[in-house]
Amino acid sequence: MSGSGPRTSKSRTGLDSNFAAALAYALGRIGGIVFLLIEKQDGFVRFHALQSIVTFTAIAVLHLVLRNLPLLSWMAGLPFMLLTVVV
Repeated sequence: MSGSGPRTSKSRTGLDSNFAAALAYALGRIGGIVFLLIEKQDGFVRFHALQSIVTFTAIAVLHLVLRNLPLLSWMAGLPFMLLTVVV
């Protein structure tokens, strides 16, 4: 099973692939865009950078929709904020 162990390869940035992928999430959409533009060879980092972009863009769009719907805004505000922090 080649994919079951931890990754120890280096990305183009000089960081471990796991750390670079985690940074792509930790820095949100901007981190995802930066890592997607910088990393050209490591598919693992590119996948997680793209997933970070898609995830945090969807959260931003959902936030805008909920913010502009008065009834849903106060009912879903706190649960949505907690879900965003968990993600």
